[in-house]
Amino acid sequence: MGLPQPLLVWLAMAVPLVLLVVMAINLVCLLGANRILNLLGESGLKIIARVAGILLLALAVQLMILALRDLGALPVLNGGH
Repeated sequence: MGLPQPLLVWLAMAVPLVLLVVMAINLVCLLGANRILNLLGESGLKIIARVAGILLLALAVQLMILALRDLGALPVLNGGH
């Protein structure tokens, strides 16, 4: 069985709406990029770049662990996901 019809209609309207909101937020950030850069300064940009790098590294490690577990190269601990 699928989802109820009213829920499908709501989702069909909500997804494009959320997409437009995210696009508007991105547009505001891009248009205000110079102001944001001036506000943060060089050291603030370096801090943000390092934090983003650490988050990207953590995501990459997590994806590698999941891939190796799915291939059977690593055991599944605690029966977890």
